[in-house]
Amino acid sequence: MTKKENMNQEVRVSSIRTKMFDNAKKGQIFAGKRFLGFTSKGAEVWISMELDRATKDLTIKTTHNLNSLLDDHADLAQKRIVVKKGASNLSSVHDLMRKNQKNMGGEVTENTVLYLKKLISAAEMKEGKGYVKGEASRLLFRYAANAIFEGSFDEEKGDFSWSQVMKTWELPSGEYFLIDSMPLAESEFKNNE
Repeated sequence: MTKKENMNQEVRVSSIRTKMFDNAKKGQIFAGKRFLGFTSKGAEVWISMELDRATKDLTIKTTHNLNSLLDDHADLAQKRIVVKKGASNLSSVHDLMRKNQKNMGGEVTENTVLYLKKLISAAEMKEGKGYVKGEASRLLFRYAANAIFEGSFDEEKGDFSWSQVMKTWELPSGEYFLIDSMPLAESEFKNNE
């Protein structure tokens, strides 16, 4: 790459970052979902997250009880598939997996499922280490974004990522904690019995 081509590339990257930063400043919701696998009956299992800018409320939901992914005949996702909330997606999960063949990360394991269950518990508490005065902390949001939906990157469609949210939405700092230290919600204990 010539010096001029390199400079043009740097200008393009800088303008994309600026546009995504501006998109985050205007954004009110950061939301998306991640495909986790198929139940033993073939149903798709997704986990979604949504952070509301005004209330700083973090909501995490699943289409199925995550224990269904621990059944012997469940099929866990081998690749990370994420979709922005509200994005028009006419592709099936199988099509998305084919398009994402070069992705070397994102395999869902039993440990992933346990981690996500604890992440859900942390988000549902609405107090404690993941919250400051009822608002999701920066760390809890980062854990959720990294595990579920890190953002989308089409700046022309108003997209932005979790890092722009961290810089513009004034989430409270809060206390340091690890998701693995969080208890499972009571409903998760009942489902394990």
